[in-house]
Amino acid sequence: FILFIKFYAHILAVLLRIDDREARQWQLRAPGAPASWQALEPAQVRARAGRRALHVLVPGADVLLSSVHLAPMASRRLRQAIPFALEEELAADVERLHFTPGARGADPLPVAVLASERLARWQSALASSGARVAAITPDTLAVPWAEGTWSVLLAADQAWVRQGSQSGFACERAMAVTLLDAALRGVSGAPPARAAIYTAPGDEVGRELAACLQAHGVAVTRNEEREQPLDWLGSGLDARTAINLLDGAHGAAASAAPTRHRWSRSAALLTALSVAYCALVALDHHRARTQLGELEAHVAALYQQVYPGQSVPDRPYARMVRDLAQLSGAADAQQQRLLALLASAARRLGDAPGWELQRLDFRDGRLDLELRMADAAGLDRVQRALTSDTAIAVERLSASATQGAAEARLRLRLADGVAR
Repeated sequence: FILFIKFYAHILAVLLRIDDREARQWQLRAPGAPASWQALEPAQVRARAGRRALHVLVPGADVLLSSVHLAPMASRRLRQAIPFALEEELAADVERLHFTPGARGADPLPVAVLASERLARWQSALASSGARVAAITPDTLAVPWAEGTWSVLLAADQAWVRQGSQSGFACERAMAVTLLDAALRGVSGAPPARAAIYTAPGDEVGRELAACLQAHGVAVTRNEEREQPLDWLGSGLDARTAINLLDGAHGAAASAAPTRHRWSRSAALLTALSVAYCALVALDHHRARTQLGELEAHVAALYQQVYPGQSVPDRPYARMVRDLAQLSGAADAQQQRLLALLASAARRLGDAPGWELQRLDFRDGRLDLELRMADAAGLDRVQRALTSDTAIAVERLSASATQGAAEARLRLRLADGVAR
């Protein structure tokens, strides 16, 4: 574990990072000190923090910041509906994930998703130090950010892209340009008008990120004042709007015991309120069960569309989630390779019109494409366009030509030397 502690005027912010290659270490930055981190043993945290609670930052690469369109509803029903609304884009079993909604009333509603077991491990590590934790937030939401602007922070081995107050993603440094380009292409509507990049002086990847943004018509501001770009992390944290992962089963309030009033009149009032509350809970439970039944019927109908002719099992969504995990490779590294290959292929194939995609297959880091063109010359144009990208290696598996058409199977993989 690597944890960073950063002092503010009234709270401490702690950045928790996991890296099995290094020993467990905590670092802090005191108020009024230069913008740099100082090493600190975990056992010293309680003494340095005193009575102040800690705002903890955890790796954004371990937390998916997504969003979902849902009708207004009570908090309990909302927490039940969110996993069903997002399960199609998640590879893991939703029962093993922790979902935290963002700002209520927003449409779409921001949602933070991570493994429950991982959050529990972080809480255990912090509890062992004796620290008092007020909030846990993905470090993506601690990158400097302004309204209407995307922010990109590039460190030695990692990158963060903050797209909004409660949105963004983190990835390996080597994947930053490819995933930023994919994010810009996936924006609904116009891309952001401005972007700010925070890097070390003369960072070559920073120049590639700026070129990518400018190619999409985004005005770029470069910030290279600090030798250690990681020192920017934390300056964009706003405790008022940051998503706090400490809620639901992992919230501090989950274990709080109710307090009894010592006076009989107040006790009677409390009893009446409890009865009313139980009635409301029962009504809310009934409504939730009704909505859950509708959702289950929808999932069953979707299952029959995906698997025609098969009977619907007791938990159809679990089967679809497992199959989706197998198709996508399940691992984050496989997903990033697929995104990199698709982004590179899409850029190059756009320079060679006249082709039609018949089928694609991705496994073991290889992307196989079956293409149809008007003639053999079209096949040569497509292969030349793909091989012009030094980031990918292209292999022709088969090709055939008939009068008026040509077909080919091409295999793409990341070229040697490209980060996987």
